[in-house]
Amino acid sequence: MTRLKPGDSLHGFTVMEVNEISEYRGTGIRLIHDLTGADVYHLHNDDKENLFSFAFKTPASDNTGVSHILEHCVLAGSQKYPIKDPFLSMMNGSMNTFLNAMTYPDKTVFPAASTVPKDYFNLMSVYADAVFFPLLREEMFMQEGIRFEPQEDGSAQPSGVVFNEMKGAYSNHDSIAAEYSYRYMFPESPYKWDSGGEPSAIPSLTYEDFKAWHARFYHPSNCRIFLYGDIDTAEQLEFLQENALSRFGGKAEPAEDISIQPSWDKSRDARVSSPLSGDEDEAGATLTLNWKCGSSENSINILAFEVLTEALMGNMGAPLYKAVVESGIGEDLSPVSGLDTDLREMVFSVGVRGSSRERSGDFDKLIMDELRKLADEGIPELSLAGAMHRVEFRNREIKGGAPFGLRLMGRSLKGWLHGGSPEDTISFKEPMEELRNLYETEPGFFEDMIRKWLIENNHRLMLVIEPDATHNDKMEKAVADAVADIRGNLSPAELEAEKQKVDSFRVFQEASDSEEELSKIPSLDLEDVPDKIRLIKTEQDEVAGVPLYKHELFTNGIIYIDFAIDIRDISDDEGMLLPFLSRMICSSGLPGRSYDQVALELALKTGGLYTFLESSRTADASVERKDYLFFRLKTLEKDLDQAFELASDMLLQSEIGDPVRVRDLLFEMRNDFKSSIVPAGHSFCSVKAAAEFDRVLEREDEWRGSRQLMFLNDLTARADESIPSVCISLESMRSRLLNRSRLVFNLTCAGSSMDAVERKLAAFIDRLPSEDAAAAIDPELHIGDLQKTPKYNYGALSVPTSVFFTARTMPASFLGDPGHAHESLLAHMMKTNDLWEEVRMKNGAYGVYASVNGTEGLITVSTYRDPNPGANLKAFEAALDAAAAGRYSENDLRKAIITVVGRDLKPLSPAEESLIGFRRDLYRITDETRQNKREAMLDTTTDDIKAAAARLRKNLKGSVSVVMGPEDVLKELAAEYGEELTENTLTLPM
Repeated sequence: MTRLKPGDSLHGFTVMEVNEISEYRGTGIRLIHDLTGADVYHLHNDDKENLFSFAFKTPASDNTGVSHILEHCVLAGSQKYPIKDPFLSMMNGSMNTFLNAMTYPDKTVFPAASTVPKDYFNLMSVYADAVFFPLLREEMFMQEGIRFEPQEDGSAQPSGVVFNEMKGAYSNHDSIAAEYSYRYMFPESPYKWDSGGEPSAIPSLTYEDFKAWHARFYHPSNCRIFLYGDIDTAEQLEFLQENALSRFGGKAEPAEDISIQPSWDKSRDARVSSPLSGDEDEAGATLTLNWKCGSSENSINILAFEVLTEALMGNMGAPLYKAVVESGIGEDLSPVSGLDTDLREMVFSVGVRGSSRERSGDFDKLIMDELRKLADEGIPELSLAGAMHRVEFRNREIKGGAPFGLRLMGRSLKGWLHGGSPEDTISFKEPMEELRNLYETEPGFFEDMIRKWLIENNHRLMLVIEPDATHNDKMEKAVADAVADIRGNLSPAELEAEKQKVDSFRVFQEASDSEEELSKIPSLDLEDVPDKIRLIKTEQDEVAGVPLYKHELFTNGIIYIDFAIDIRDISDDEGMLLPFLSRMICSSGLPGRSYDQVALELALKTGGLYTFLESSRTADASVERKDYLFFRLKTLEKDLDQAFELASDMLLQSEIGDPVRVRDLLFEMRNDFKSSIVPAGHSFCSVKAAAEFDRVLEREDEWRGSRQLMFLNDLTARADESIPSVCISLESMRSRLLNRSRLVFNLTCAGSSMDAVERKLAAFIDRLPSEDAAAAIDPELHIGDLQKTPKYNYGALSVPTSVFFTARTMPASFLGDPGHAHESLLAHMMKTNDLWEEVRMKNGAYGVYASVNGTEGLITVSTYRDPNPGANLKAFEAALDAAAAGRYSENDLRKAIITVVGRDLKPLSPAEESLIGFRRDLYRITDETRQNKREAMLDTTTDDIKAAAARLRKNLKGSVSVVMGPEDVLKELAAEYGEELTENTLTLPM
């Protein structure tokens, strides 16, 4: 690495700071570009997953969503890469581990990551040209933002990807609650606007204003460039200089600072509406109390509020959480509750779901009285100690999912965006030590925070979010009125010009990029793709006769213990209660200890006890169905004794038959399901469609889909009648399931901790009954028992939303068959070519997905926030026809192989790696099977792709399609798809 010091000049940059960042085992280097003033920060360390990000301060000035629309459009063609969708092209021929763009209330961020240096610089080249030199075609503004589609009656219908996305956002109760809980706090700040865009305001955005926004904000002088990983700083600076920054003539005026909202002299109230399902007479309102709580530009401030929030609401034993749940004012704590640190000033919120507007005064009194009590009598020591432990644990854990560099980028921008140093907010260790010192040496430190920021702070808002059956109608009318106002001011000649513009837009959409332009997009070569799979080292052992899988990994001092319980003999009726059983085990009291005391102990002694259910076929010739209930305990090595004892007691002795606790958690779980419907509409459709083919996936619908929601809704609707029998069933099921013959363990930790954990597991087994349950488990669950014949081809889920979600599922090849590898590649090519162009670009859906399930032998195509479900259900058919006719070239196939194989290169956290290895063994997915799939992919030909498409095309007649949307439009779809759709429509409670 080039050694740098302050004052050094390098490739047009001047080094401003160089600091060792020991907690990230690296060096922080801050530089300013001499010509443009671009601000660069590189956290250089030995992490091979390199990440870059271009971040622009973009404070909203209205609700047109211009920041959001521009985020979509800058990645849709640039000077160097003039094709219609370079972003889509980089989803092919790249082994990136992250590729995205995000709009926040005050910034727009463009990050990407890869473990392959060549790929990393390919991505940086495309992104740099996109953000600084986009073409900003009017056609792309019309596609991604807003256009007016002429109708036969002379009116015009607004459409556009972002427009449809935001209609979906404003159709979700919890999204609306979250949005207004912060926006109404800042009436004199840019935060009062929705940077994503309000559906009624988006149509007023003009193409000229759109271009002016880019000219104003997308200049290097307003850009923070974050770099992370092991690629040399000098190499990256040289690349940025040569490919982007040297093309500017000088500096520009940076964006103005985000204004500080003047504090109120008294609290305020507000009210907004949300959708109400047409078949419900009423639904509970959400009430939220929200406070403006000081700067988020300092790590100490952020950490102090994170700890306070965790202490007050972080678990079911936390005082505010408990007060809300036990008050009777509503059904459970709202997911809006918590701390928002993405704004310049933090917002602390606490809310209740399932309440009413009339109880807002009671809720205000409840919370303020509880806060005064805590300030006067002190926050319980267990709550504070547990909060400190949880916050420290979260930082210590090596996390999976998003790249680690992405997390650090987000932290750095909290202060950096507003004029500070990226290191003001990127560090955790030193600020946490300072906070702990304040906590230990200044008695009442957190109680003083409660007084200052919550009790004596008049900048407080009581917000009521009230379901209204006319909400969507009012939104549609507001949109229609806005469109009428805009078009009403146009002359006949201007209206005709607008129509011609839409016609030209259609021609543009139909046109294909030239091969010459497509060839400009950089990509990897097949030689860059590893021909061998990545192996996970798993040791098989046993403890006291129970199978034990072991993964010796560096975990930064954390131990992970998985308990897998075989549940495949549980009947369908009983199986509906399994999700609730698992929640009750993790959320109940113990003999002599109430549920809130147990929750506080769990926060103090562990990193959490988590649970999930999974059903799958085995991948070998036996083709059995395997159903497991998993529990995962996370703990620090030093806390093993007390953590394991607590987790063992919870598994074996938790008071899951407590009727009061059962009632509270039933309503909470039902509300969580209801809240997830619109954000995950395509998933509900996919699960319902797949359940028609397969008993394994029927379980998924029973556990995570619409069947589970209806089951919970029925139990809560007749709670007084159902709860006694639920309590009995829970106790009975646990007594059957928790015995040693059903158990399998998985252990992940450093080698030095293995023996100690094994001794704990042996002691746990000694507490279990030894009855052999194998006789109750049918080992002959073969393929004939698992496959189903669909009862219908078209079904629907009725919900009060202004956009749709769809899924279409049909039989495909199984893992182990070369056809599965071919179909995996075909699914990716369709998703990133014909389906993307038809469903997203032309028809305006926000998302389209295609996925294969090799263990169950199915393929599913789904759409998300879709304004045109009828047309998009047919898009799959057309895409298969084109593929079978030779739509895809050798080059298309090459890029797909690179990308699909590249998914396996994504770095895994220790927790992810061990669980994946464990589950592969449980379901008999061997390394040989995986290697055969890799080889089949690398050997795939275009003829294989054509054959796969033809094979799937034949299966299409037996497909099942499910649409989610409003009842009135579903009836219109039934006119096209037949009464079968109406007969198989399920109305979901909202």
